[in-house]
Amino acid sequence: MSPRDHALLSPSAAGRWLLCPASVALTAYMPEETSPYTLRGTAAHAAAESVITGRPYYKAPAGAEDVPFDELKSDVWPYVEFVRKETRGDFRLIEQRLEASWLSPECFGTADAVILHPNEIHVIDLKTGRGVPVKAKDNPQLAIYARSVMETFAGMFEDLSVIKMTIVQPPLNHIETWQITPE
Repeated sequence: MSPRDHALLSPSAAGRWLLCPASVALTAYMPEETSPYTLRGTAAHAAAESVITGRPYYKAPAGAEDVPFDELKSDVWPYVEFVRKETRGDFRLIEQRLEASWLSPECFGTADAVILHPNEIHVIDLKTGRGVPVKAKDNPQLAIYARSVMETFAGMFEDLSVIKMTIVQPPLNHIETWQITPE
């Protein structure tokens, strides 16, 4: 059996396990399943990372090879542009693994984009779903990532005053930001 790609208490599933703690035990030994939608989302994230960083686009995940890179690139372009605009020359991390052991041992997740300004953290999450807009306000996944960034990079901030968390969902032309204070 290969190691899990996601933590047992994955931030991306926080909306589920916060509402139903028993779901953690119930799903712990279930095999990780994919669908054409999750495969396309994984490929879109890889394409976005490639465009933002200038690194080569690696092979799409098995099952998503038939989705052309140019199509993925156009699907994620609003996210790419948003991240570039928000960076403003500051420190930027793309597809950054974040430890969340402050929440639970071995808890971690991968933030799509983290931008560190002198007094601000900005976590940006790409969503590729075509159904329901994902809300940024009170989003537990984004909040866990933001807290993890605060824990990881605490020494970089002398006067952290703003935390922004943004969802960019290009298929629905949806961009929403939730802004809070560190407290």
